[in-house]
Amino acid sequence: MAPSPVSQGVPSRSGAGWRVLLCVAFILAFAFAVLPLAGASAAGTVTQPISIAVNGGGAPATGTVQGCDVSPSTIVFNGSVQDFNALPNCRVTVRVPTDGADSRYRFGQTTELTVRTCGRGTCATADKGVYLELLTTYAVVANDQAYFDPGTTMTVRGSVGANTGGRVPICTVSPVPWSGTGSCMGWVDYGLPATLPLTAASHIGGVRWDANGTRTFVSTSGGGTETQDYFRQVAEKVSFRVSAPSGAGYSAPLLSYTSLDVAAYYSMTPGSHTVWLDDGTAWSVPSSLTGSGSDERWVAAAGTSGDAAVDGVIRPLYYNQIYDTFEFSVSDATSPSPPTVSYQQFVGTSTATASASGTQEWVNAGSRVTYEAVLAGSSTTERWATRSASFSSATATAFDPLYYDQYKVTFGYSTADSSVIAPGAVIGDYFQFGTLTGHELHSGGGGAVSPGSAWVDAGTGKVQYLTAYAPEYEVTTIENATANYISETSVASMQRWALTTSPDAFAVTAPGTISEIGYYQQFLLNFSYAPVGGASPVGPTVSFTQLGVPASANATVGGTQAWVDNGSTFSYPTLTFSSGSTERWADLLPPSATVNGTASSDPTYYHQYLDTLNYTVSGGGSPSPPLVAFDAFGAATAQYAATDGSSVAWIDAGTAVTYPSSITDGVTTWTTSTTSFVASSSTTFNPTYS
Repeated sequence: MAPSPVSQGVPSRSGAGWRVLLCVAFILAFAFAVLPLAGASAAGTVTQPISIAVNGGGAPATGTVQGCDVSPSTIVFNGSVQDFNALPNCRVTVRVPTDGADSRYRFGQTTELTVRTCGRGTCATADKGVYLELLTTYAVVANDQAYFDPGTTMTVRGSVGANTGGRVPICTVSPVPWSGTGSCMGWVDYGLPATLPLTAASHIGGVRWDANGTRTFVSTSGGGTETQDYFRQVAEKVSFRVSAPSGAGYSAPLLSYTSLDVAAYYSMTPGSHTVWLDDGTAWSVPSSLTGSGSDERWVAAAGTSGDAAVDGVIRPLYYNQIYDTFEFSVSDATSPSPPTVSYQQFVGTSTATASASGTQEWVNAGSRVTYEAVLAGSSTTERWATRSASFSSATATAFDPLYYDQYKVTFGYSTADSSVIAPGAVIGDYFQFGTLTGHELHSGGGGAVSPGSAWVDAGTGKVQYLTAYAPEYEVTTIENATANYISETSVASMQRWALTTSPDAFAVTAPGTISEIGYYQQFLLNFSYAPVGGASPVGPTVSFTQLGVPASANATVGGTQAWVDNGSTFSYPTLTFSSGSTERWADLLPPSATVNGTASSDPTYYHQYLDTLNYTVSGGGSPSPPLVAFDAFGAATAQYAATDGSSVAWIDAGTAVTYPSSITDGVTTWTTSTTSFVASSSTTFNPTYS
């Protein structure tokens, strides 16, 4: 069995001995902690070394030491170690000297420092620091401005006591409204910086107050004043533009401005950026961009300078411009007034006077350059005009439109037979702006010309009349010798009004009327013939009138076409050109008619031989002559033969020649067995009757 606490000699917690022990322990603890004199009487004094230096190198000062029977009672704040005698285990108080008017010393944020002595002997050195604080005035000045914006404040920040980070508010400057100055006073550590803000905001949007200089001050003596200039700055939206097409080869402009009373520069971009400028100061950008040359440039017409202001925008527009040359030429030796040229330069339309040698101007790239279409000094009868009056400025170009000297010309015509040219027929053309294309003359109703008049280039051969073809015509077929029209058909190009010379050109040297008087109305006739008994080597020669003079053409089996004057007469010959004394191609009644429309004629020409119709009587006697039957011009014909060769006849080639088989004198009959022949050549037929 284990012994009880009592049996072990340890007093019980509930016993009187335990309570006595607790009381003794409490008394001893109180004596050591609260009654140092009780210990001193046993241990005496201790040596307490103390060293206090002025942080940052400020001037030394003498403080006081109190409590614990300490000796000596003063200490110099110079960083030297000084020994003090004091009671052990006691609290010694070190106090800073009395504050001066503009300087003071502080242990951090307090005026005293407590040093606890050790129990005996020489204690550890108490190495401490003290701060010299200086009372400094901080003043601000509104530079180049009459006053600060109401409500503007600037807080001074620095180091005070143990707060050495430089962010402790020292004081706040609140300038008096409508005043250009302001100040505040505050304590700051010796040798450590105090800083005014770089920028002070204004209650006005886009405005700030910006500091010039270091903004940071280090105080080494009290009662001083530190002054900082502030400049009122405004935010400008800065960018630049280049007109389209912008081209290539230019550099961005450089903005010159004033910031904090010093010249500053900013390389501009097309995108908008904020740049702070001293309020009211001048700014500028170059009027032309780097890269501009003698043929192309980028130049601004406005917005290249101004004064900085609230809500300002700096956004110059640079125009890409081409150095073009305005020339002009004239089609002849005349000297008209030079043309006025309109062109785009910057935002508006400008004008210049062109010259033969060239007038040069800067033109917005991609814009139109427009010359006068008709020159000044032109009249209702003479003008100088061009159809190349508008150009596009893309690269440096010498524009040189050609102006044509032109006269107002009236057109007319007349015909030999007083006929009217079929409406719509092309009768000529004329030069306008150097070309015939699109400038046709057409016959109009009632003998008019369309157009009736036009502007025509001056010079030789500028109007020409042409043989005119009717859009519609009639075809008439003539049968043999008659002039009776038996059929009519609408065909193209069978009627015309012809000129002896086509084209017939006229010079234009003055305004007036140019009329063609040499027109002959003509119809296209078809001259053919129908040979019977074999074709003639050369067809019949048809006589007619063409362009007022006699003309002819040989008809062919297939037809020969010829233009014949209206109202004239055409006629076929009786014999063809190839006919001779014994062989011929003949038409007994060849056709002849007056032309008053298109026609075709196809007469029949018979191939014939000149044969002798002879006969012989055998044994004597005088019977009646035989009557010989044959064909002439396609018809049956008869003629008496003769014994002396005196009976001759033209007989259709290839046809039969028939003698009677007998002849008589009324008493006696003579007969022959040879009665039929064929006319195949010129010969003598001579049957014998016996």
